[in-house]
Amino acid sequence: MIHDGAKAGDRARALLPDARVEVWPGATHAIAGESAAEVNERVLAFLDDVDRETRS
Repeated sequence: MIHDGAKAGDRARALLPDARVEVWPGATHAIAGESAAEVNERVLAFLDDVDRETRS
């Protein structure tokens, strides 16, 4: 393992308090294909939230 995903996630949360950060243990760079349904679900939820926030 080259990077510590949990440590990177913690740092991202600390530096980007408004960001959504998820660490998927065992995921590869092919996550969008390997876990397509789960990734799509999160992307769509994120877009819904952004849309809702911009209308507020």
